[in-house]
Amino acid sequence: MKVRGLVVGANGSSDASTESVQPRFRPGDKVRLVAEPQRRGVITAGPRHHAYGIEYEVTLPDGEEWFAQEHLELVPRMDRPRWFSQDDLLRALTLAKLRHPLTEALYTYRASRTEFQAYQFRPAIKFLQNPNQRILIADEVGLGKTIEAAIIYLELKARTDIRRVAVLCPSRLRRKWRDELQNRFDEDFRILDSSGVDALLDDLERFGPDLPMRIIAPFETLRRPGLAERLMEAKIPLDLLIVDEAHHLRNDDTKTFRVAESLVATADAVVFLTATPLHLRNRDLFNLLNLLAPDEFPREDLFEEQIRPNAAIHRAIRCIQHGDFAAASEALREVEWSILADRFKKDPVYWEILNRLQRFSANPVKCTVRDRVDLQWKLAQLNTLSRIVTRTRKREIQNVAVRAPYSIRVTLTPEERDLYEGVLTVARETANQRGNGAPGFAAIMWERQAASCLAAFRKQLEEGRPLAWHEIELSANDLFAEEEVPNGSGQWVSGLDYLRRLARRVGNRDSKFETCLSALREALNETPDSKVLIFSYFKGTLRYLHERLRRLGYRVEMIHGDVSIADRQRIIDRFREDPSVRILLSSEVGAEGLDFQFCDILVNYDLPWNPMQVEQRIGRLDRFGQKHSPIRIYNLFLEDTIETRIFDRLYTRIHLFERSIGDLEEILGEEIRELSRKVIQRRLTPEEERRLADQAAQRIENRARIKAEVEEHREAFLGLSELFDQRVSESVRRGSIITGNEVRALVVSFLRQKFPNARIRFDDEEPCATIEIDRALADHLRRTIDRRRTHISDRLREAMAKCGRLAVTFDDDLASQRPALEFLTIRHPLTQAAIRYWQEQIPEGFPCASIAISGPAEEAGDGSFFIYLLSVRSVNSSVTLEPVIVLDDGRLAPQSAEILLSMLQQSTGVPRDRMLNGEKFAAALERAADEMARHRKEVEARVRQKNEVLVASRKASVKSSFEAKIRRAEHVLETAHDPRIIRMKQSEIQHLHAKMKAKLGEIERGQEVAVSSTLLAGGRIRIVPSAPPVANGSTANGRSAVGVGRQT
Repeated sequence: MKVRGLVVGANGSSDASTESVQPRFRPGDKVRLVAEPQRRGVITAGPRHHAYGIEYEVTLPDGEEWFAQEHLELVPRMDRPRWFSQDDLLRALTLAKLRHPLTEALYTYRASRTEFQAYQFRPAIKFLQNPNQRILIADEVGLGKTIEAAIIYLELKARTDIRRVAVLCPSRLRRKWRDELQNRFDEDFRILDSSGVDALLDDLERFGPDLPMRIIAPFETLRRPGLAERLMEAKIPLDLLIVDEAHHLRNDDTKTFRVAESLVATADAVVFLTATPLHLRNRDLFNLLNLLAPDEFPREDLFEEQIRPNAAIHRAIRCIQHGDFAAASEALREVEWSILADRFKKDPVYWEILNRLQRFSANPVKCTVRDRVDLQWKLAQLNTLSRIVTRTRKREIQNVAVRAPYSIRVTLTPEERDLYEGVLTVARETANQRGNGAPGFAAIMWERQAASCLAAFRKQLEEGRPLAWHEIELSANDLFAEEEVPNGSGQWVSGLDYLRRLARRVGNRDSKFETCLSALREALNETPDSKVLIFSYFKGTLRYLHERLRRLGYRVEMIHGDVSIADRQRIIDRFREDPSVRILLSSEVGAEGLDFQFCDILVNYDLPWNPMQVEQRIGRLDRFGQKHSPIRIYNLFLEDTIETRIFDRLYTRIHLFERSIGDLEEILGEEIRELSRKVIQRRLTPEEERRLADQAAQRIENRARIKAEVEEHREAFLGLSELFDQRVSESVRRGSIITGNEVRALVVSFLRQKFPNARIRFDDEEPCATIEIDRALADHLRRTIDRRRTHISDRLREAMAKCGRLAVTFDDDLASQRPALEFLTIRHPLTQAAIRYWQEQIPEGFPCASIAISGPAEEAGDGSFFIYLLSVRSVNSSVTLEPVIVLDDGRLAPQSAEILLSMLQQSTGVPRDRMLNGEKFAAALERAADEMARHRKEVEARVRQKNEVLVASRKASVKSSFEAKIRRAEHVLETAHDPRIIRMKQSEIQHLHAKMKAKLGEIERGQEVAVSSTLLAGGRIRIVPSAPPVANGSTANGRSAVGVGRQT
């Protein structure tokens, strides 16, 4: 047996030494497995000490086996109640949720410094339901794909021992990933350069594949000569691989693709992220899906046929929503005409849906709201893309900020006009003399720099450097970002003396700055709390604005590519938190990956020639969490120049400033690049320039119209997104989350019992508190942090070092508003210390409390409640919480049981002596036990009915998946000549065969069905009427009236 728990650092040292881990059990103790509580036995040997910890031999009904200590727990005596406070009861239930992860619970709900958005849980729900654990997230820019990927990671972490995680991304995003994971989720990831990757591979060779890692590696690093081959040969068995901007993998001839392919092949779970819009007939979409799931999408020529059944499934869902069950059944049967007919006919869920549709078509009134939701949900699972692709667009999200654009035309003085026209003339002559390539790029940059700020351009002319390349900051989205930059600083450019003469005539006048300043003053005076973000792609422009604004008395901050990441964050924090700092100057590179939802005014001091770069600028403000509406966008144009004749005209026609244009990215790029070349390299009249702009706009509009028609049918192929949002709402309504109240109950009781000198004082007005950390608590936390290798904030580190005060909150909204507060989530070191402490306490009996909740009028009154843990062991194993409420008159209260767990998270305690009735409680416990026994039998019968078919289907899917990967590796092997590649592929094939065998064995073990229940908690309950009865025999939420509520 593999004993888990080894944590090895980069230097090979063990973090879990036996000196810090004490034996918790002795021979004769009755124990159960933490992950499978229905498996119980007796310790017959041990403790046995190893470098990785302690293990024991346990005699189970099916034989003896050795287990690591952390995978065992004592079996508590549950033959009598223990009466506690409501907080104690809440703590016990929270520990149960953590010890036995619930199948469909959301453990990251409101547990990060992000504003909660239901749509951000769509990918996690889809991912967790996909047995292959693969997903492609294709949301539009600004919707938080990084957060969605982090949610998947943390949901996995809550359910399993996930210790090997890698994020692949472009180099420019590596720090964003690290900072987002640290600042929002308290997760510490290391950025690896080429030497870091080499060191990691050395450690893997030395310590084996179980080496823990949480790393971020840029694409550019992975494809370096020698390193790519080592990576492919290593076959790192990642628990989770996240690939950002996955569209970079669309070309299967690149080294980046081959490295990613090898990592995907050996990773247990994979998440691809891309903001590039997906066309259903686009080869890029097929390539990504083929890389993610080669068994499901093996051939491009069959891809369109594979997704055809989704339209029929979509129609069936819409028919159910309108109550037409016969039409839904007819629509669904169309899938049997597709090339995937056998797949559907062998799926028991398909036949279950058809049978229920036929039943409800005969008697529609029997279909409750709950039935309709469940049918739609099951239909969504049949969709061939629904579980592997998710796409959210901004227009689907409610409360999208309104954009209010203002075009500010700048009238130049005659002298300024002469200088601008002179620059354009020299730029065109240079481009025509030198042709395409670097000189053409330089000519375009000349014009752009002059249009950005003639005053800054004059200064560079005087210094003899009209175009200093290090002054230009083009983001990766700029149309010319990949152009070759010439050597030198412009010594090949003619006409400099001519331009200097024109510049001297201008003097100190700056019409653009004066116009901008007038608009800025008006905007800042209108709203005294407004914050302004001013963009330019030239550092010279930024420095010029910084100097002039400061001379006028404004407090101004500035960031660009030369400012370190750490300094940028400090500057942004000052900008956010200091009300006197109202203006931030930034380049695209300086603001890349950063969020400015707290800003409400954007100034485009110069206008990028790529509309997507304008969209990226606006997207820094127009992100989820933006509280201001409208966002004011000021765009400065030089009157009667290329900017106004072409780009202002074009951008106005495509509504660039009024709405998000994420869907147009692939269309805009090629059009604008060609337009830019024509403008610079040909001497056009103003009328010809305007005509060019109109023609380009017409082509963009035509192609966008076609694309919109495809997007309108997106749901028919990708599935209905709102169903997943309903799933999130259901989880919250049923209490399948861990709230701040539950974390608070864990931490406060831990401090009061274990560290009474570490006092906690709560604020009377806000949901925050102050903890006085004493030496004992600081030492305890330090051991927890060292053992778990946990990232901690500077605030916590300082409070522990000085034994000082720590301002904390359990509330996610306040944590987002006030970053200076320490946010205590379920993952925080203090909470983890509390969890470890309480899990080691094994009190006898089951915890009970007296509570009051709101419920339907027909269930009002006093009674008893009991909460059971139901474990189902099968090919689709599950763990759920099942509440039962027995009223004092003997009736069950199923509607109140359905919402009991969520009500417990916010309900009011009732004095126990007013409600306690020993005889009625004992009778209710017996009745609840009978009800659970009946429920277990129902569940077991239902699972057995489907399990055999599911086992066969899952085995076929796994076998097909691995065989596709093996065939791909064998194909490479057949054509390979390099001995290193041959050796690597032979090893990969061997590894895939072994992994397939292990996976098939795991599924076969799922043929055995076992259903067990354990009483976790109980108490007395008072149900206060809050809602009228619901007709048609259904509950207020549409669930049929049964005796057992359910939390999954």
